[in-house]
Amino acid sequence: MFLAFKKTKILQLLFLFSLVFLVSFACDRQTIKTKLTPITIIGKGGSASLLHTWLFEHKKIYPHINIEYEVIGSTAGIKEFKQETVDFAISDRQITEAEIKEVNNGVVFLPITADAISVVYNLPEIKHNLRLSREVLANIFLGKITNWNDPQIQKINSSIKLPNKKIALVYRADGSMTNWIFTKYLSAISKEWQHKIGTTKNIQLSFGIGAKGRGFIDTLAKTENSIGFLNYSYAKNINMPMASLENQAGNYITPTKKILFKL
Repeated sequence: MFLAFKKTKILQLLFLFSLVFLVSFACDRQTIKTKLTPITIIGKGGSASLLHTWLFEHKKIYPHINIEYEVIGSTAGIKEFKQETVDFAISDRQITEAEIKEVNNGVVFLPITADAISVVYNLPEIKHNLRLSREVLANIFLGKITNWNDPQIQKINSSIKLPNKKIALVYRADGSMTNWIFTKYLSAISKEWQHKIGTTKNIQLSFGIGAKGRGFIDTLAKTENSIGFLNYSYAKNINMPMASLENQAGNYITPTKKILFKL
């Protein structure tokens, strides 16, 4: 995750860091107000729990500083940053060279923190240990596997009795950097996905359930027999089961903090 800011704001940024050392800027949208200089930061979604922890600790040290927090997401954050309505923005990717040219006085990037994306599912009969190979995962998102007890899924989950239920694929229908990262992964593991859809912030499918913003998480969590993808932190906070995914070596890896710290 990157913090982007204008080169002319470096002194202001150093002032901000001196005030909020405990508060890294992995936020969706926040406005830090002091008696001297108000600073607006917008962008990345999926870091709410981390941000709340930082803000709680920050408030203990600087009770006179009020910090406003609002979710808007990376795509909207980059848009506003280019329009220069804010001085700082958070994104899962660096702004492109073409986008940098749209910002007066240049752009500086600062890596600040990291998160992971997990594949989550809502199967009342199965709370853990679901495995998905690279081929199976891609075929589900391509609409080629439509039932949970499909032989391709059952073969790699021999110890689990999978339900004879239709897979409800839930995806985020608005522009999202989470979409961009996940579709980049699908493009890396599936030539068919790369050819037909590719890496994109805007997923458009002829099947499944498209939802926007916070409604995406609610739909995913409330729809039985669903599958989708979320930031690890979001999935952990709402207790959604996360699938074990096949890595390049053919091993199945379950998302955990211990695993993420090794990345």
